[in-house]
Amino acid sequence: MIFGLVFVLYNKALLVEEVSRVTPLFYLSPLFVLLLSSFFLGEHLPPKSYIGIGLMVLSAILVSFRWPERNSFSVSPALFLILFLDLLIACKDVIAKFMFSYIDYWTYLFWFVLGNIVIRPFLLFLPDIKIRFIADMKSLNPKLYLICFINSTLVWVGFVFYYDAISRTYVSLVSAIPSTQPFFVFIFAIVLGVFYPKLIKENIDEKSAVVIKGFAAVMVLVGTYLIVA
Repeated sequence: MIFGLVFVLYNKALLVEEVSRVTPLFYLSPLFVLLLSSFFLGEHLPPKSYIGIGLMVLSAILVSFRWPERNSFSVSPALFLILFLDLLIACKDVIAKFMFSYIDYWTYLFWFVLGNIVIRPFLLFLPDIKIRFIADMKSLNPKLYLICFINSTLVWVGFVFYYDAISRTYVSLVSAIPSTQPFFVFIFAIVLGVFYPKLIKENIDEKSAVVIKGFAAVMVLVGTYLIVA
């Protein structure tokens, strides 16, 4: 149920903000995992790991702000939405780690998949979602369904490896590793923005915005190194 709600909120955030700003915000969840796992699971990490996670969080906060030409700034409209989403993700991962104390990895994965299959259709009971879903089914190009299928397949392959990693080590460490994704999103978004400007909304005209996002991506990589080294 949590996983389904996460994707609803994440896609909602993508409608109101640039993808390279939303994705780093999405990876603030390691901070919540760190707090929850320490309190409920008794996990404690070496100092360098805390520094690494802190760099990741700082980089995500950095790109969540808009820096206009005037001497003021405004908070991203997706910030508070994604913070709530991050808390949900943290709860999901800590619950998973707790469950691995009682059941094996494949048993957990089975119930995780089954829960998604059973719960997702209940979203159609929401009138707005139901109306949009029916309209999309009637009007969208069939090729888009194929793209959605490929996208979902990639997501599930990622979760197979992700929860396998959680079953083997500290959940606070594993949850921080995917924070390297903003680096790849930054690269892909820049490439698409240059060659296909109408395909994706991405601010690449202002050099300051590109520098800030690039600097944040480097911070993520440094933080990851401190965690895994």
